[in-house]
Amino acid sequence: MTKEEGKSVYISCEVTGLDTDYVHWYQKKEDEAFKRILYVKTKSKPVPETNHPDAKDFDVLTQNNNYDLKITNVKKRHSGVYYCASWEYSSDAR
Repeated sequence: MTKEEGKSVYISCEVTGLDTDYVHWYQKKEDEAFKRILYVKTKSKPVPETNHPDAKDFDVLTQNNNYDLKITNVKKRHSGVYYCASWEYSSDAR
């Protein structure tokens, strides 16, 4: 997706079929490692990654099973691929 600088953009993420409380958003730029932007616990405010240089530009809007990433005031340096991730923890470790 392409967005004009200075605008806001929403990237959707629907999480279904998992018994989890946490959803994480990551940014991947070419030739760089994945960087976590933030994570959010169900029915809580997002927790920004303190060492992400643009953490203040990101937010999450949650509704039902959707955890949509909002990028405010889009800049060229926001270019990259964005991933949402969630996983289930098992208490049956042996």
